[in-house]
Amino acid sequence: MKQYINILAASGMALVALTGCEKEKLLTTDYPEAFPTTEITFKVSEELPLGVGMDSTLVYTVGPELATNKTIIFSSSDPSVATVDPTGKISAVKVGETYISAVPELGFGANASVLVKVIEKVIKAEEVVLTAKTEPSEEGYYYETDEIQLANEILPADHTYNYVTWTSLTPEVATVDENGKVLCLKEGDAHIRCHTHDHSNVAGDYKFHVYKMQEVEEMEIAPISEPLCITQGSYKLDVTYYPTGATIGSVTWESSDPTVVDVKRGVLTLKGWGTATITATAPSGKMAMVTVTVESGWYIWDANFGWGGWSCDNVSYTDFGLHAQFNDAGSGKWRNDLKYTGISATNTLPFDWSTYKVLAARIFHLPSGGNANMDAVDAISGTNSNNLRPTRTDLSDGSALYIWAAADKYSNAYTEMRIFNLKIADIPNDRYSGVNEAYYDVKWIRTFKTADDAKAFVEAEIAAGN
Repeated sequence: MKQYINILAASGMALVALTGCEKEKLLTTDYPEAFPTTEITFKVSEELPLGVGMDSTLVYTVGPELATNKTIIFSSSDPSVATVDPTGKISAVKVGETYISAVPELGFGANASVLVKVIEKVIKAEEVVLTAKTEPSEEGYYYETDEIQLANEILPADHTYNYVTWTSLTPEVATVDENGKVLCLKEGDAHIRCHTHDHSNVAGDYKFHVYKMQEVEEMEIAPISEPLCITQGSYKLDVTYYPTGATIGSVTWESSDPTVVDVKRGVLTLKGWGTATITATAPSGKMAMVTVTVESGWYIWDANFGWGGWSCDNVSYTDFGLHAQFNDAGSGKWRNDLKYTGISATNTLPFDWSTYKVLAARIFHLPSGGNANMDAVDAISGTNSNNLRPTRTDLSDGSALYIWAAADKYSNAYTEMRIFNLKIADIPNDRYSGVNEAYYDVKWIRTFKTADDAKAFVEAEIAAGN
């Protein structure tokens, strides 16, 4: 810093001298422009563990490329814990913590630091397991131009070092970057290795075959005759590709409205209500299209479609449905409410009561005599369902159909619920023979266009033995 101040002082003196020169004289300089170091990056985790007596040399980069002086000065905030030499070699002295920092030789500009934790003993890696997070094509293969994200798991779980280096042993077939992302280049056997850096000499290997791509020339998509329900999550299109055996991954897919439905490799991901056009384009330029409608207001929650946010106390989800064990609410009554969790004023659950006017549930092992009121609040209008009571129909198989006429409570056709609960409460204790018998099972919760539709649906289920 002292040298820097002297340079500034000398520059100031020169400026004073120049102002005294004759006006006709011109100032010329022969000094090249200096570029400061503006970036220092350590290629290391945020915390670096070291065993007492161990050494580790920092790997780092300096930028920009045209920096005039790339010399770095290292320092330790507590040399009694760990020291660092001019090359970035860290030596652990005793148990404790210290920051190893780096600044440009000039003393200003960029800086970098890492927390070094010196520990008594390093637990070395014994095994590295590599897996592919990127699924292969429908045929189960990886092809030329495919990108594959690999993940590593270092064992044992309490190992000390997480830092690894990725290497391709067959770079002509597939390359890999520092984050484990593989790029398939050409047909052949690929071999990727992941090295640990704890002096254990342990590495993990991932081997696979890259197949040559046979481009699809054209395809046909079967029309979707029925609307889709958003809670089914995904839907696989019925696609025929030509020629037979062509690489399906060579087709490009596009949705006209990704907020309604997204598409990848012919599989739809349902995201919102509305209609979208799905377009498939072969490398030949030939296209195929299909129209998809995600029905507004239609919900199905069950063991097949999933339960979304529906939950309650003492809940379990089975192949049959949602199983709820009752709590003793006191005063000789049982209670365990169904609640749609995870919603709020900013993360709502939408409904379209103009089309699907009722909510219904098929519930087993729930005696009459209690309440099953709807407690719901619309975030848009603030309208409360005011504990809307359902109608109950006892069915021939011992279950009961509950129907809530929600459209009668909400004047707005479209609502966004910030609270949505079904109160299953006030069941007299004597309706069950004991604590273990105090439960109910929900086979499904769904929206229907009318109450008659709900009744017809459940009668058809019973007739089919479901």
